[in-house]
Amino acid sequence: MAKASAASPSTSSRVKKAPRASAEASKASSSSEKLLDGHVAPSQALKAFKALESHRNKHKASVAEASKDSGKSQLPLDAEADDDVGGSRSEDTVYLNVAIKRLSPTKKSKPHQIPLPNPLHDPKTSSVCLIVKDPQRHYKDLLPTLGVKCVHRVVGVSKLKGKFAPYEARRQLLEDYDVFLCDDRVGALMPKLLGSKWQQSKKMPLSVNLVQTRHIKARLEKAVASSVYHSNRGSNISLAIGSIKRHTAEQLVENLGTVLPALMRKVPYDGWKNVQALEVKTGRSASLPVWNGELAKRWEGIKEQRDDSEDSESEEEEPAPKPSKAAKVAKADKAVEAPAAASPTATKKSKRSSAGEADEASESAKKTKKAKKAAA
Repeated sequence: MAKASAASPSTSSRVKKAPRASAEASKASSSSEKLLDGHVAPSQALKAFKALESHRNKHKASVAEASKDSGKSQLPLDAEADDDVGGSRSEDTVYLNVAIKRLSPTKKSKPHQIPLPNPLHDPKTSSVCLIVKDPQRHYKDLLPTLGVKCVHRVVGVSKLKGKFAPYEARRQLLEDYDVFLCDDRVGALMPKLLGSKWQQSKKMPLSVNLVQTRHIKARLEKAVASSVYHSNRGSNISLAIGSIKRHTAEQLVENLGTVLPALMRKVPYDGWKNVQALEVKTGRSASLPVWNGELAKRWEGIKEQRDDSEDSESEEEEPAPKPSKAAKVAKADKAVEAPAAASPTATKKSKRSSAGEADEASESAKKTKKAKKAAA
């Protein structure tokens, strides 16, 4: 009995130590969590997306309660019709903001597509406009035969230059469709034909290869389901990666893991080395951080410009003292006397001219003497 009683405390101690072991195991599992592109923790990104979802639900509830108390309908900006993905007033679109250290030296107007596992735009419900090379009738007849149903309108370049040349017509075309695609053979003409309004709205047409007929359907559907990256010369890169309304937090994490490797290949100056922070936000919420660079490596990769010679010269240079009134008067007197004082070259010329005149006078005197003798 004594042995049994002695063994009971050990068993109880083992039971007490079990929770500590499970905590250590959970800590080990969290430390072994696979990072997104080797940097971003999925758990941190999941917390941020769930916070955005909670913020959206609270905002919708407060708007509905306010409209119910006031007895008025919701404003157009708060209506569900304006929450479609890709809209200029969308509140549910989730954006990834990338803060970079060194700015890009060039700006490219051509957008790049990044495929998403959970599509940003649904090809079945999103309205798509395709801009093609003339003649447009060829593609209008070709797309139905290939089974392409995601394209709702086909516009040729000549029609874009003619019918949609006025500003109001192009503006209406911009508002009528969610996604714009174009033949890559006419992609270079789009910035000039469409104008700056399209670039500001982030709806510049995405180039698609339409040369090979058998791949047209797959390429169009892939472009519609992809996110679009627009390069700029600023310190922030913004990219849509999903929608709080249509995607769950887990799906958004999956999209983030797919976007990061493709996006970092486009970031100038070696991708991650030039990234300072990553944040996610919606059209109405604040930005939530998902990754921050180490403070010690914050300015890593930046070339420090140390021109000691220029710095020393700038420090040594002092403003010259203003001349006194006496110095100004003396300078004015010298300027007046300068024309009177002849230069050495001028004196030589004057001596030569006087010598020549003396020779001419002596010759004329000799001629007059000869003339008198001849007369005598």
